[in-house]
Amino acid sequence: MSQPNEPWVVVVWGDSIAASGWPQQVEFSHNVAQNTGQTIRMVNSGIGGMPAAKAREQFDEKVAAHKPNVVIIQFGFNDMRHDGSRGALPLSTPDEFQAHLEHMATRCMKELNAKVLVYGNHRANRITILPTGLAYDQARAVYTDRAEAAARNAGAVFLDMAKVFQLGETPWTALVNDDGVHLTGAGQTAYVSVTSTAIMWLIEGKNPAEEFARRG
Repeated sequence: MSQPNEPWVVVVWGDSIAASGWPQQVEFSHNVAQNTGQTIRMVNSGIGGMPAAKAREQFDEKVAAHKPNVVIIQFGFNDMRHDGSRGALPLSTPDEFQAHLEHMATRCMKELNAKVLVYGNHRANRITILPTGLAYDQARAVYTDRAEAAARNAGAVFLDMAKVFQLGETPWTALVNDDGVHLTGAGQTAYVSVTSTAIMWLIEGKNPAEEFARRG
């Protein structure tokens, strides 16, 4: 944990959505535009292709080593993938995914005394039907519901990015690139805006989920 007048350390623990680079932009955005006396230092622990099923085993290296004040956890797109390694099962079933995130959030809060934000993924613009019979974005919604349940059980703050993005004027389809999942420049800007604002509210002792809901 930081000492007085030291930056708050914010770790983003996620997959390729985080690895795309928006966390680094949050540091600048907050420190020059939303800084009320407490600066932040962002640590991007996002790894492309990473499911929560594997990330949970990297807690010491990817999270604890940085002694964070805040941890943002965002997974799901890889957990719902079927790569054949588990036969007919995805990398994490919805039940398993919820358990993974709850375990991760709980460790961050209890062992590091960190504030935790769990993000539900933004919408995906894909027609793909998964082996479960669900369309890709339907599966995304299922895993988002499980992320919310995990956050609730752990006592963390949950933000559904698909819903928060509705507060802006940019159509959600403009936030994802041609693969229907990863972020365009506008999508990264949206993540920066939401995250820097959420951190500002955390520093002020407010609940970001409640604050965004008031503006919905």
